[in-house]
Amino acid sequence: MPSDVQKRIIDLRKKANLSQKQMADNLKMTRTCYAYNETRAKRLDDSFIECLAKYHKVSTNFIRYGLIEKPQIKVEEPKPTEIITNVFTNKEKKLIEKIRCLSVQKQNEIRELIENEYKAKYGISDDE
Repeated sequence: MPSDVQKRIIDLRKKANLSQKQMADNLKMTRTCYAYNETRAKRLDDSFIECLAKYHKVSTNFIRYGLIEKPQIKVEEPKPTEIITNVFTNKEKKLIEKIRCLSVQKQNEIRELIENEYKAKYGISDDE
């Protein structure tokens, strides 16, 4: 049974008259990844919730907790996926998309592997 958060995500998509495929395309991810986040994920990634909030022009607090805030004038900022489109190759974008669908633990393992390889090659880390 979907959680309250997932119900709100489904309702937002349906109010926009979009299929899961159309919503996934709009967020630059696969339908499988979107469907997993919408219906089965136990813990939703913050970046996924932020992308949804920006797309639907609601607050992240609405998606997470159902809180309705006073409407504010919002300055349109590029979605994270738009930034990725302009910077990364298609192969890199697909890899990032696959990593986002992994558990937080697996994402951290990949991050640690990359950071160790980078530090070994260049002798520096992001912390420095």
